Amino acid sequence: MDSLNLPPKYREMKSLWKSYSGEEVAPVPTIFIGGNHEASNYLWELYYGGWAAPNIYFLGFAGVVKFGNIRIGGLSGIYNARNYRLGHHERPPYNDNTIRSVYHVREYDVHKLMHLEEPIDIFLSHDWPLGITNYGNWQQFVCYKKHFKDEQKKVYLLRTSAIHIDPRHCRAINTFRRLTSD
Repeated sequence: MDSLNLPPKYREMKSLWKSYSGEEVAPVPTIFIGGNHEASNYLWELYYGGWAAPNIYFLGFAGVVKFGNIRIGGLSGIYNARNYRLGHHERPPYNDNTIRSVYHVREYDVHKLMHLEEPIDIFLSHDWPLGITNYGNWQQFVCYKKHFKDEQKKVYLLRTSAIHIDPRHCRAINTFRRLTSD
């Protein structure tokens, strides 16, 4: 629990540990990326991706898998300009700084995805990818997420996924809202 960047009052064991331990199995295949509220020490053990639990697959800090005929790519973490060009230097036990920086997107991980040659069907990231405002009715989206208008002007939005892989579907996990294309 010490590897979660959450106030202590929110640090409680829910049900994922049962899957991680093998006591329970997810009812459907599940693929996920990391953000800022996961146990970073466990995700670091699967830096390149892998099975976090039976039927639950972590895409790694930057990864791609094929599920049936669907190619799914993802970039874990959130953008932070201060750490973007640094390497991954954090090691447990994390201090007040590294418990945050461990989940920051790194340029190195973005570059790995930029070298993909085959198209991606679904792309997962924590923040919105480059050029998202070119698709869908983002003005209507702003009505649901008031801060998006300001966020879409910030550098982190544009640089989080400077990936020109043009997936058919993008999912920004931190947003909790759907932006559909016209």
